[in-house]
Amino acid sequence: RDLWVMDTAENTLDRIEVLDETQPNIVKANEHYNTDKKYYVELVLKALESLEEEVIR
Repeated sequence: RDLWVMDTAENTLDRIEVLDETQPNIVKANEHYNTDKKYYVELVLKALESLEEEVIR
């Protein structure tokens, strides 16, 4: 499970970075879905923090 969370977090952060590109389709998607990158970064951080909490227990 831990590896899956870490791999998924990394992939999600890579996808979030793509949202900064200026390709027409990415711009359209950002406008249509009103994407809040900070929200998704926070979700990734929470997922990674959950792993840290398990290690501490």
